[in-house]
Amino acid sequence: MLHSELTLNTSLQQEQIACVIENKLGESAYFFKLNFLREPRFILPLKKQIEVESNQNVTLTINVTGNPLPIIQWFYNKQIIDNKRFEQYVTNDFAVYSLIIRNFTSIDVGNYSVIIKNSENNISSETQIRLKSNKIYFSTETTNLITTILK
Repeated sequence: MLHSELTLNTSLQQEQIACVIENKLGESAYFFKLNFLREPRFILPLKKQIEVESNQNVTLTINVTGNPLPIIQWFYNKQIIDNKRFEQYVTNDFAVYSLIIRNFTSIDVGNYSVIIKNSENNISSETQIRLKSNKIYFSTETTNLITTILK
């Protein structure tokens, strides 16, 4: 009876395995690769809320993990984002994905989300982007004083 045991580092995405069989008649080797499937996970999700100045460029960045590497889909107010209006960048070395919104204005205000999915699962992260208010608020006394002066 033949017995063997194999211990693997399961923190890896994949492992190259060599199996060598030896007996009186000789030796034979078999090589194969094991892929460890992992659900997608955010290492860096989107911030929950972002306030920006008008005409400012906005970059939404996520960092993800999973095996196979997740597919990324960006959404604006629950609609799939096309590349005509927004720029998308990928740094595959570190699974960093960015969505760039150039010259952010009031028409860009809303909810942005990203879904990451692979064969094991899909998850999402979302943020709300709004413009910083440039309004100046006066107390009732100040408003009355200004009204009196302007009369």
